[in-house]
Order: sequence, then structure tokens, then C-alpha cells
Amino acid sequence: REGAEPFVLEGAGDPFETELNFNGFNNLETNAQSLRIEYSTPAIRATSITANRFSSQRAAFDQDGSLADLLINAPNFSAQVFSQELRLQSSEGEDRFQWIVGGYFETASFSNNRDFISGTANPVPQQGTARSDGDINSRSLAAFGQVSYGVTEALTLTAGLRYENTRATNDFAQTFITPGGLVFPLLDINDAEVTGSELLPRFVIDYRFTPNLLAYVSITRGYRPPGANFEPNDAVTAVFEAETSWNYEVGLKSAWLDDRLIVNLAGFYNDTS
Repeated sequence: REGAEPFVLEGAGDPFETELNFNGFNNLETNAQSLRIEYSTPAIRATSITANRFSSQRAAFDQDGSLADLLINAPNFSAQVFSQELRLQSSEGEDRFQWIVGGYFETASFSNNRDFISGTANPVPQQGTARSDGDINSRSLAAFGQVSYGVTEALTLTAGLRYENTRATNDFAQTFITPGGLVFPLLDINDAEVTGSELLPRFVIDYRFTPNLLAYVSITRGYRPPGANFEPNDAVTAVFEAETSWNYEVGLKSAWLDDRLIVNLAGFYNDTS
């Protein structure tokens, strides 16, 4: 109602302040480098893309979120990814027939060292540190190609194919360390490995009714490669298998009022397995 005082909950205090028994921290460091080299002729373009990414995170925070000395979560992660892509493709001036072929290589490593520290508010048998130590390494290879052909000025057909091969390994150990320094092994996983490969086709039909109205239909094969779980519960969950899908899409793209109004419509259906 007009002129009413705002509602205030008595004794609520500042909702953005919390009371904890541990003042945590989070130190994150990242850096990345990339190099792109292009070479063009009237008939062909060549491209090389090299990239390297590194990150590390060391942190500790009050897991239970209270004044009680219950549990501190102290992760220490690091990751590095190196990738190289090479591709050849048609010149920019080619309108009717466009093509691209290439290859991709990637290696990645992830180190997981995390402590869950149970404090004095826990029963004596539970006090101590549950420590996780893991190393994940993966390698991916891919080759791909795609061609687009303008059958008429209005109709364009596109077909592409990608082959991808992935390998991942996982070494993981979990121990419990008592306040007195006794170490009890809880889980030990060595060289858990998963591999996978897939052919991924892509088909697209574009039809341009006018310069500002385009309809399209596409069918593509989706793929999430297999990999490793950075904190598994047992040997079975140390790695996971690939996931695939068939993706169907139809849509319209249009521009109106001298490109001041853009209207796009799309419909999707994804069949995942």
C-alpha cells in the first residue's frame, strides 16, 4: 500500500555474512598460448593452429558451513592441454563448390590431489584426513572433411565426415590418515583404461527462397568421447563409455526491413544413446 514501511525481519542481520570456524582461500592460476599460421593462394588456403593451456587451483574451504569443526575441503588440481590442428580448404572467392579437409591432435593431463579433513567435532574414529590422489591422461586424434555444392543459385547441398579416436587412462588412490599419522588404504586403481572411436557424418540442405529468406534441414551425428572420472567410487566408475546421438534440425532464417529485423525459427530432435 502507498506509504507503507518496508518489511524488515527482526534480528536477520546481513544475509551476505556467514560464521565459519575456518577462513578459506582459493588460488587459481591459468595461462594459455596459441599460434595461428595461415597461407593462401588463389586456389587454396592452409591453416595451422597450435594451442597450449595450463591451469592450477589450490584451495581450502569450510565444507560444513558452520562454526563447528566438522569438515574442511582442500583441493589441489592442475591440468594441461596441448592441441594441434591442420586444415586445407577452398579459397574465399569460391562460391559454388567449397571444401575443407584437416586433422586434429590433442593430449591432456589432469592431476587431482584433494584432502577432506574431519575435525574435532566428529567422533574420534572419524577424525583425520581422507586423501585422494589421481592422475588422468588422455589422447585424441581426428580427421575430418566437408564439401558444399551449389546445385542452383537457391539450392546448396553439404556433406561432411569426421573420424575421432580417443584413449584415456586413470590412476587413482584414496587413503585415510589418522591424526597420529597412521595410513589406511581405501581404494587403489591402476591403469584403468578406456578407448573409443566413431564416424560422425553430417548432411545439410539449404534452400534460399529470396536473398533474405533461407530454409534448411540438417542431420548430424553427435559424439561425447569416453573418458575418466577424476574421483571414482570404485574400479567400475574409474572410466565412462562414449555417448552418441543423431541430431535432426529444420529451420528458417530471415532478414527484414533492410536487415534491421532478424527472425529465425528452428526445431530440434535429438536421439541419444
